[in-house]
Amino acid sequence: MSTETQDWKRPPVIEVVLGVQFDRLPALTNGHLGWFWGEMHGEFPNSDDVPPIPPVREPFDDDSLFGFPSLDVRPASGDSRLRMTSSDGTRMIQVQNGWLVANWTRKGDSDYPGFKGVKTRFDEGLRRFSTFLKERNLGVIRPNLWEVTYIDHLPVGTVWHTLADLPRVFPGLFGDARCASGANEAVDATWTWRLSPRLGRLRLSVQSARTSLEPDRDILLVRSIARGPLRPDNAVSLDDALNFGRSAVVDTFMGVTSEAAKRYWRETE
Repeated sequence: MSTETQDWKRPPVIEVVLGVQFDRLPALTNGHLGWFWGEMHGEFPNSDDVPPIPPVREPFDDDSLFGFPSLDVRPASGDSRLRMTSSDGTRMIQVQNGWLVANWTRKGDSDYPGFKGVKTRFDEGLRRFSTFLKERNLGVIRPNLWEVTYIDHLPVGTVWHTLADLPRVFPGLFGDARCASGANEAVDATWTWRLSPRLGRLRLSVQSARTSLEPDRDILLVRSIARGPLRPDNAVSLDDALNFGRSAVVDTFMGVTSEAAKRYWRETE
């Protein structure tokens, strides 16, 4: 059963990202994106332009052993991605021709709004962008892929102290790895699960890392990405798909982490 973590005293989640990929709109230009920011400026006063997210072409219907997204090699275009950010830096809406993304990022002691809070922002951003397109005869959004991402930071000195603690933090992922000629100095591992029946795929990675805010402190960076197809027959709605992706990510994270780690994040000891 899915368990939300916004009521934990010190949840490890530092970013949640919800996104939808849609069929390209031939009439949509970068100028229109700037126009759209003008309508969103009151809530998102800051903006910048960044390179576009590459189109995702990932097989979900075959039974191949290894499923990875393919690279979509195409000529360079004038497309860009518009990032609109709230004044406190915690909320972001990103739009390009082919993608709309909503982010929540922890800043300082800001509270985690939970998946529902992030999804409310995503739904509102998608609604307003769809209305913007309709009013200017720029086309209709036809989703073809959904994506849910959770990013967690586990600083050293919290639920772990050395990399030898990995099996005790993630008993569902790690065993007692040994090297006869040396000691473990870093980790960079990824697991992939097919979300049946052919609803998508979940990737979870654990990496040794450091952040710009604490460049001298080691962390374990855990990134969980669930994504899947959206088809014209509407067999699965975008709303249902995002909720399913959230459940897949949260349930898996809860399943691979130890009870001791979860007690620390709940601060119940």
